[in-house]
Amino acid sequence: MTLTFLISTLVFVSHIAFVIVAALILLKVRRVKAFFHANALRFSLLITASVVAGSMFFSNVLGWEPCVLCWYQRILLFPQVVLFGIATWRNDRSIFLYTVPLSVIGGLIALYHALLPYFPSASFCDATVSCTKLFTMDYGYITIPVMSLTAFVLLLGLAWVGKKQV
Repeated sequence: MTLTFLISTLVFVSHIAFVIVAALILLKVRRVKAFFHANALRFSLLITASVVAGSMFFSNVLGWEPCVLCWYQRILLFPQVVLFGIATWRNDRSIFLYTVPLSVIGGLIALYHALLPYFPSASFCDATVSCTKLFTMDYGYITIPVMSLTAFVLLLGLAWVGKKQV
């Protein structure tokens, strides 16, 4: 098992967990919502730190050069590690006010990027690194842009459940 497949497996498991947890929260299972409300900052910090580590692994260890859209997603995600680190330390839930716009914009870019290999004529990518290149594809759909989209969606879900009111 390669490390890239392990990362894809974690993303796949997070997709399943997200659907289950979202369903439980929408069904008003109070304990689940209370648990994620209490730990939203910690989970957000864990997600952002994991994504930064994975991104650095892909580019610095495996030598996969990021495309233009990957850079835009990094620009929107990387600062969130610092923001969630400080917010977790201070238990400051108001940070979601600042991170939600970053995650919405990053998520839209990631969604576009994830769909781009299927509609390559719509690309404005740099000639040196194609935004349509699939460095990895696991479970039939998990690519690097899908990994990024997953992170942004999870962060938005945690922001929703982690806001001040329970």
